[in-house]
Amino acid sequence: METFKYQLTNFIRYAGDAFFYPFLIYYLHYIGLDNSQSGLILMIMPLVAIFINPIWSLFSKNVNYNRWFFSLLTIIEGIAVIFLVNAQASLTLIILAIILIAVVGQPIYVLLDSFTVTYTNQNKIEYSKIRVLGSVSYVISSVLTGFIIYKEGYTVSFYIAAALMILSGLILLSAKPLDLNNGLELNEKSNYKTLLKNKDFYIFGIFTILSIGTMFAVDTYVPTFFKDIYHVNEMHYGFIFGSVILIEVIFMLLLAKFGKKIKKHYIYIIIALSNIIKYIIFIIGGPLWLSIIGILFRGVSMSFYLYLFISTLSTIVEPKNLTLAAILIKSIDAFYKAGLIILGGYVTNNLDHYLIWFLLGCILNFISLFFVKYKNNHPNQIVIENMVK
Repeated sequence: METFKYQLTNFIRYAGDAFFYPFLIYYLHYIGLDNSQSGLILMIMPLVAIFINPIWSLFSKNVNYNRWFFSLLTIIEGIAVIFLVNAQASLTLIILAIILIAVVGQPIYVLLDSFTVTYTNQNKIEYSKIRVLGSVSYVISSVLTGFIIYKEGYTVSFYIAAALMILSGLILLSAKPLDLNNGLELNEKSNYKTLLKNKDFYIFGIFTILSIGTMFAVDTYVPTFFKDIYHVNEMHYGFIFGSVILIEVIFMLLLAKFGKKIKKHYIYIIIALSNIIKYIIFIIGGPLWLSIIGILFRGVSMSFYLYLFISTLSTIVEPKNLTLAAILIKSIDAFYKAGLIILGGYVTNNLDHYLIWFLLGCILNFISLFFVKYKNNHPNQIVIENMVK
């Protein structure tokens, strides 16, 4: 029953996400903003994270306390989404709503993932078996959202998103508190000094930022790429994005069964190469079906990343530093993405420059491959190097 609660939390939370975030740039276009204006607004989210994540980390105590914190943030996030959709007549109010969403939304997935992975570690459950329910939810919800927006408009979709966000927080509260006395140091406060002397943490963080951070920033303008070049509307994009998440689900299921047999450095390589292949296909151009094949590689990259991130991070940092480590990576990643998103808004305002934008994505993912440890990466090996006790 407890595992079901975690699965349901992930299912509901990611459904709420799918009803809002993938279509946010479409919404900004709907109210009359171009790519450069949309980029400046969307940049607010990672920019706020630079300053807010370290502050949130100060509130991070033990994992059971963080569960209550997560629930409170989801309630505020849902209210902010409702405020946003009712503020479309005022650019100032839209910016304020985005700032509020950014402030409370940044630590939500870090808190949910760290709490979930702690539960799975204690109960010898594969993390991906819980997380895959979030991806399944995303497939269904993305398709539904595109259809609802096309038929009913953004208000209905965003209200559904808000309700689901709030519900996910309430469901997680129903889960039993975790055992803090099982030897995993879960009741200890995080320690900056210990973490910052861990070289593996730096290497892993740089790879994550250059590969996945680049993917999220560059892919911010993939919806507008499909809209500007192929005239894809919200309903059709919902089907396209749902297909991406379906690929993600399929690979996550395969990784849940066979992932332990794959050496970790191969997983790193697949993440970066999947992004590179995707952007090369976009650069080539051609018919719509070819670009749809290209975007499907995002599902491959994301599935391997989701399999890798928390599970790997939990082997290279102490349990008490897991949430802190994730927040620090996310904070630096946010600064990086903010700069790229601003740049992308101006680059992609000219339809002929999408190829330049995607070429940049290729280059940055290629650079990430220089931060892969190609030795001692057997999947069953737990490595905690350079750890100061």
